[in-house]
Amino acid sequence: VDMHAVIGDVLMILESKLKTERVQIDLSLDAEHCWVQGDRTELSQVLVNILLNAMEAMVESSERRVNICMWNNPGGKLELSVEDTGPGIPERVLPQILEPFFTTKGKLGGGEDESTGLGLTISSRSVSRHGGRLAAKNAAAGGAIFEMELPALPAPPPPGAREPSEPIRPPPPL
Repeated sequence: VDMHAVIGDVLMILESKLKTERVQIDLSLDAEHCWVQGDRTELSQVLVNILLNAMEAMVESSERRVNICMWNNPGGKLELSVEDTGPGIPERVLPQILEPFFTTKGKLGGGEDESTGLGLTISSRSVSRHGGRLAAKNAAAGGAIFEMELPALPAPPPPGAREPSEPIRPPPPL
């Protein structure tokens, strides 16, 4: 899966909401290939969830900016970080943020909105199924950072290789 394409897909899906919420996206993407073995749709869902959470966290912020950075580290891992300009994650809840049914919003989190507290848990498990990890921390200057690390492929797949999330199309009729 080309992670550049995953990021492009997600930004296209969220384009209208990003404009409506006046969220600025800054990209810093490695120019080298950023390929991982996995399911494009599933990895897109992880990124959508992280970005939607970031947008919700920044609703009261005067500056609504998300920095998405992606690079290959020397250890053969692809790293992707999503940093927002919201208030950050309260230190008391940071250790629980990826746990099932934990939420800081919705009825479970003391709010009035709907939230199951499963979005980040599902995202974390999805990344784990891809051989990676998802972690959350606070930025020194404020805001939250979600870091995804996945095993990088040493080279892109051969031309014409089908990505797992693409449907298999039957051959044309004879």
